[in-house]
Amino acid sequence: MSSFEFDPLGASVLSYPFPSFAELRKQCPVYHYKKDGHDFYILSRANDIAEAGRNVAVWSNRYGPIEHDMPPDLAFNSDPPQHTEFRQVFASQLTPAAVARHSDMIEGFANQLIDSMLKRTEGDFHDDFAFPLPAMVVTALLGVPAEDHVIFKRWADEFLSESFNSADPTTRLRVLGEMNAYSEALTKKYRDMLAAAGVAE
Repeated sequence: MSSFEFDPLGASVLSYPFPSFAELRKQCPVYHYKKDGHDFYILSRANDIAEAGRNVAVWSNRYGPIEHDMPPDLAFNSDPPQHTEFRQVFASQLTPAAVARHSDMIEGFANQLIDSMLKRTEGDFHDDFAFPLPAMVVTALLGVPAEDHVIFKRWADEFLSESFNSADPTTRLRVLGEMNAYSEALTKKYRDMLAAAGVAE
C-alpha cells in the first residue's frame, strides 16, 4: 500500500502545480482522491488520458472534466452518439472551406488588432492578438457583437478558476446566471429570426 498523498486543491498545488504533478505521475499515475466530500479519479499521464478519451464505456464524459456539480449529458459533457451529433454542428463551420468563406472577416479582425498593437510600445501577444482573434471570430459567427468576446473571456476565466480551484460549487452560480441570461436572449433572437422567416418550430 502506497503512502503517497496528493491534494489537487491544496494551496501549494494550486499556486505552483508542476512539481506535485510530476511526483503524481511518478508515484501514482491513476490517483483516487477522496477527501472533504470529493470522490474522483485523477489521470496524470498523457497516454492514459488519451485512452480514457477514446474508451467511453469505462471513462464517461457525462459529468465533464471536473468533479462537482456539473450538469450531466449537456453539450461537451456527453458521450457518443449525442456528443458526436453536437460536434458535427460546429465541425461544419471549422472545415478549410468554411474558414475560407470567412477569410475577409478574419483578416479584418486581424488587421484591427494589429493596428491597435502598433499604437503601443509594449504588450502581451496572447492578450493582444492570440486570444482575441479567434474569440472575435466565434462571436461574429454566433451573430453577437465582436466586442462581447471580452465578456466571454471573463466568464471562461472565472468559471474555470472557481470550478477547479474552489471546493464550494456554489461559487460558480453567479457566472452561470450571467451566461444563462445571455444565452437565453440570444436564443430568443434566433427564434424570432426563424419565426420571421416562416419557420414555426
